[in-house]
Amino acid sequence: MNQSPDAFNQVKAILGKLDRSITEARSRRLGTPVEEPEAVSRIPPQAAERPPEPLPAVPPTPKPATGYAKHRGQFGRAKPLNKPTNGSWRAND
Repeated sequence: MNQSPDAFNQVKAILGKLDRSITEARSRRLGTPVEEPEAVSRIPPQAAERPPEPLPAVPPTPKPATGYAKHRGQFGRAKPLNKPTNGSWRAND
């Protein structure tokens, strides 16, 4: 994509006009004076004033198990039933 400097300058001019029109519309809506683009900081005021959040000193400890999870380990894994060799299950059907 080899583009001419003229195309770049045209896009730059369009974006500059758009930025100015947004700033003017905002100032009319809020009733504040229009600021020059050079005077506007690139960092939003809230982000510039906010101190970084401290990291927790100790990772949170896991909560103890409650309810079903508390008793889950005592039952173990299910074991298959062995079919009786004398056929007593079929006799009761």
